[in-house]
Amino acid sequence: MKDHHAITFPRMGFILLVIFILIGTWHFLFEDDPDHLFLVSSEGHCLVEATRVGDVKITLEERENVIISFLSIPMCTLTLEGQGILTRATLRSARPDQETSFHLWEYKPDWMAWQMQEETYEENEFFVMEKSLISQSVSWALGVKEEREITTQARHLLSSLVQASPEESVGYRAAVTQSKGEEDFIVVDDFFETGGCGGEVLATSDVVITSLEEAIEGGVERVVIKWFLKDGCLAGEKIHAKK
Repeated sequence: MKDHHAITFPRMGFILLVIFILIGTWHFLFEDDPDHLFLVSSEGHCLVEATRVGDVKITLEERENVIISFLSIPMCTLTLEGQGILTRATLRSARPDQETSFHLWEYKPDWMAWQMQEETYEENEFFVMEKSLISQSVSWALGVKEEREITTQARHLLSSLVQASPEESVGYRAAVTQSKGEEDFIVVDDFFETGGCGGEVLATSDVVITSLEEAIEGGVERVVIKWFLKDGCLAGEKIHAKK
């Protein structure tokens, strides 16, 4: 079993958590808008404030099954079920200690990997991430910064994937991810390459994911491509990288 950062919440953090819970209770009892939500996880380490749009059931959980050594437990998971979305969402994760330099990491389903989030900030013993819209379940956790380098074989994996592009594809975006041993993958570069018909990128809502991976020293490297589908390229056009 891998070691994780110990979760020891300072007294001030506990007091601030109580304040957040009281604010959430006030919203629940007195807020005119019943779709303005304030959620607190069972142990109080994860908090979410958002506006619900549509018929959607929302749950917020803490989980300890994060299989990546530099992430701190617990992991926060916000689950959406039904036909609806969340808007103006603020996601918070409590700081475990004052000594470690933490960053917020979010799991990216398209890349099948964790990615460190740059546009976050710290406020009152909590790390905060804001999202204008949430349409699917979200998982996040605190962790330290992790430096990885892309190997030369990533280009060979990418080339093989591009040569086998789906028939209906009109554009793509490629990412490189890596894993150490049996850990989850992390995103090393989510704009490794973009391309499309004649080199022009056309993004569509119809998407399919393909990937290839190979063993590297100390782990595995994987290239993932998000293909944008429509009617395929015109006659004589080929899919290739944007210049």
